Amino acid sequence: MDIVESAVTSVEFKWKPPKDSGGCPITSYIIERQQVGRSKWTNLGEICGSDASYRDSGVDPGRRYCYRIRAKTAEGLSDYLQTEVIAAGVLRKNNFRA
Repeated sequence: MDIVESAVTSVEFKWKPPKDSGGCPITSYIIERQQVGRSKWTNLGEICGSDASYRDSGVDPGRRYCYRIRAKTAEGLSDYLQTEVIAAGVLRKNNFRA
C-alpha cells in the first residue's frame, strides 16, 4: 500500500487486493479512520471491490491519522490492514503494515 497524496485537506492511498480471498471475489472494502490520540475508529464507508484506492477529504490540516481497511466477500470479512500514522499535508510512502 502507498500514499498517493497527503494534502492539507485530504489523504489519498491505494493498496493491492489480498492474495487469498478464500476463493470468493471481493465485493467491497470497508475503510475506517482514527485520529491519533483518540480511541474511536470512524467508519468512512464501503467502496466497490474493484477499486483499490481511497481519498479521504475529511481530514484537518496538521492532524495525524491511522486508517484500516477490510476486504468483504460473500463468505465474510478479512483481517484489517492498518496504516502507520499519516500526517495530513506530509507525503510519506510505504508506511503501511499488515
